[in-house]
Amino acid sequence: MKFGKLLKDQISEVPNELKSKFLSYKELKKQLKGISPGTPANTEDGTAGAGAGKGPAEAGAGDGAAAMASDRVGVSESDLPAPDQREGGNDGRLTPQEAGFVSKLNLEIIKFNDYFIKREEELIIRVKDLSDRLKAASGSSERVAMKSASVHLHGEIVLLLHWCDLNYIGLVKILKKHDKKTGLLLRSPFLANVVKQPFCSTTILKRLVKQVEETILEEEDGGAQGGG
Repeated sequence: MKFGKLLKDQISEVPNELKSKFLSYKELKKQLKGISPGTPANTEDGTAGAGAGKGPAEAGAGDGAAAMASDRVGVSESDLPAPDQREGGNDGRLTPQEAGFVSKLNLEIIKFNDYFIKREEELIIRVKDLSDRLKAASGSSERVAMKSASVHLHGEIVLLLHWCDLNYIGLVKILKKHDKKTGLLLRSPFLANVVKQPFCSTTILKRLVKQVEETILEEEDGGAQGGG
């Protein structure tokens, strides 16, 4: 199955609030069709690409997504390969069409980061709140309700992890198409920066998944013992 069809099918199954947060893959493909193949900067007054600032702030292993927030996403023209390293022998400058494509990619990364940071913070709070409520729960009916809430929360975290993976894969796919058509090798420098972005930092989310899974198992063990 082609990625575009896979992505469309996945989007159709998620809550409405999440649909617009996925990669605008179809729109990027449309922009790519407007870029001339082979010679991405064959103009007299080459236009500078989108992107600003210096390299992203580095975060230590296990740091939260907010700590990795950068004033820079994607690539700027200074990140692109030297002219003699590019296919097609162009002079290394971006056409307006190329600049527009890069700008759209950078805006997509900003969209991902904004949504991810907000959702990660919400999930951290909810997992902590659920843990506190379970410790304070006394009646069996209350604990059953807490277990149900734990299962639902687990699903939300897993969905966000899946969202992160799909968006990254989508970026890889569209950049591969771009490089193949234009000869301007954006994929490597762009992805080198993408992996440093908040939405690619899923260490805390995976820790939350494990924490909630342990909570569910503990409730199941406690219920079995109580029933025995």
